[in-house]
Amino acid sequence: MYSRLGKRILDSLLSFIGLVVLSPVFLILALLVRIKLGKPVIFKQDRPGKDGRIFRLYKFRTMTDKKDINGGLLPDAGRLTPFGKALRATSLDELPELWNVLKCDMSLVGPRPLLVQYLPLYNEEQARRHNVRPGITGHAQINGRNAISWQDKFKLDCWYVDNVSFGLDLKILFGTVAKVFKRSGVSSATSATMEAFTGNVEKDGFQVMKKDIVLIGAGGFGREVLWQLKEIDKQEKQYNILGFVDDRLADNLSNYTIDGLPVLGDNQWLVNYPKKICAVICIGNARKRKEVYEKVNTNSNIVFPAIISKDVKCSDSVSFGQGCIICLSNVMTVNITIGDFVIVNLDCTVGHDSVLEDFVTLYPSVNVSGNVHIGSCSEIGTGANIIQGMDIGDNSIIGAGSVVVKKIPSNCTAVGVPAVPIKKHEPIGE
Repeated sequence: MYSRLGKRILDSLLSFIGLVVLSPVFLILALLVRIKLGKPVIFKQDRPGKDGRIFRLYKFRTMTDKKDINGGLLPDAGRLTPFGKALRATSLDELPELWNVLKCDMSLVGPRPLLVQYLPLYNEEQARRHNVRPGITGHAQINGRNAISWQDKFKLDCWYVDNVSFGLDLKILFGTVAKVFKRSGVSSATSATMEAFTGNVEKDGFQVMKKDIVLIGAGGFGREVLWQLKEIDKQEKQYNILGFVDDRLADNLSNYTIDGLPVLGDNQWLVNYPKKICAVICIGNARKRKEVYEKVNTNSNIVFPAIISKDVKCSDSVSFGQGCIICLSNVMTVNITIGDFVIVNLDCTVGHDSVLEDFVTLYPSVNVSGNVHIGSCSEIGTGANIIQGMDIGDNSIIGAGSVVVKKIPSNCTAVGVPAVPIKKHEPIGE
């Protein structure tokens, strides 16, 4: 039987041999880190060990101390140099942890020691990963490493706790060697290392992981939606906001952070994303919003949640489509249909029995009276008023401050008091 004593003896023996045999490698790596990254050579950080007891973990340093213009550290991608990436890809940065194994802080094999601040975020099942000593490598490391979700990682950790054996440890050690040579799973799909664990949320009596979400569009409206998401999360804590996706910034992504969050890539980054993820399209232009949706929707992993501010006043008879964004201080009365990917900006009112078709945009302070129908991809400018029973066709624009008192046909721009068509548009798709 593979007893705790037997595992401990094996850890002590192999870690001692490793420290002796690899001492020349330690000296060479220490010199390279000092030359390429500066001091300190060794990265030290408190981590939770068995039963949650805190110990000091040692690794070779892989990041610089580069800061942004406000004095804050850049995201991992901005501080991780090619040399640091090479250390991580080969797992050579982990070698000093052999000292932690010799000191009985860690084992060669076990769940990886994570950050101390994660301790209060685990649910009861996830916390079982601390029933054994943490490891330099583990079951999760040979089954995806940083490329798998936190939820999957915790399941693998707890499976190891329940099935630990000498044979399993050998399998993981040999599997780790193979992974190191393949250099797979070093980074997650959303960051240079692994995005932070932000806890669980409770739904229908069960604890579930927070949902990863990205914002498509890093302009002013994207920043407003980010703020709204953060306000929603203060109450419900349902989203883990990863960052922005924006075609315009794709050529020089490493230099961009938006309100502290990275620009992860262009729209193709999202099309190629390999796991389930939520996305919100923060683009005011209706036609552009539809084009972006049609591009990224080729990835079946993407879910488009409705983002509805908590201070929106509406009855239970108002229905909201996927991907819609309903901003602060809006009032919607009864029997209203809001289509997919509709944006209702700040301080609008929508009256009874109205329909806003897919991809409609209401800019701030629009007043829509009852029984109004607004066709798909139409945009209603700031401060416009639409009186009772009006019909606005597809792909039309109503100018700011205009008053609609008669039907507006499709594919035109209408302005004035009363609003009259002044320009025709090409129909969508032509």
